[in-house]
Amino acid sequence: MGSKGSAPDRVVRAAMLQPGDVLAWVKANPLVFRPYLLVTKSEVVFVKRGVLGNTVRRVPRDRITSAEYHTGVFMGRLTVKFGGEPAGELTIEVQRCDRLEGEQVAQEIQRRASG
Repeated sequence: MGSKGSAPDRVVRAAMLQPGDVLAWVKANPLVFRPYLLVTKSEVVFVKRGVLGNTVRRVPRDRITSAEYHTGVFMGRLTVKFGGEPAGELTIEVQRCDRLEGEQVAQEIQRRASG
């Protein structure tokens, strides 16, 4: 889970998940529309709210090639890279995220990948 409890219900609903499905999550801290990255047993789900609706992108966990948290001066950056055919390589970055949330998500992804 994120450092402040469970992911917001509206984000979990937008991702079409059940609250118990989310193992770890992180949110960015932009000025307007806040993107979220949710981690489940089988996939990583990126959710971003917008004026015209939500953007939801799902990627299977078995396509993850790396997950790293980078510390910044005030906030950090979580980078998750995915590989495989047919889409090629994909990188999702969550900028300006909380250190505890970002590190927890990176550890959860790495733990599942190695176990």
